[in-house]
Amino acid sequence: MKLSSVYEMRLAGLEQFLLSRVYQSPAVAQMDVEGQAIVTQLFRAYLDSPTELPKRFSDRIAELGLHRVVCDYIAGMTDRYCMKEHEKLRGNDM
Repeated sequence: MKLSSVYEMRLAGLEQFLLSRVYQSPAVAQMDVEGQAIVTQLFRAYLDSPTELPKRFSDRIAELGLHRVVCDYIAGMTDRYCMKEHEKLRGNDM
């Protein structure tokens, strides 16, 4: 067996392990669902209240449109910051 074949088999085994034990685990799936809900709620909250956006983002709305600006703002968030903003906006009755 060629050396590259051995590595390909090992890589395939590792990929299968990660798929079954990590990516498709119930805990990760639940975090995925929760994360999607947070991002969706944030998106809607900023659409409803664009004044909550930082000025450097709200200044771009006329040029790029509200949806694009909100997408860009959320896309640039870290997980921790996203959760912090979600909590802040929840307090403002999202």
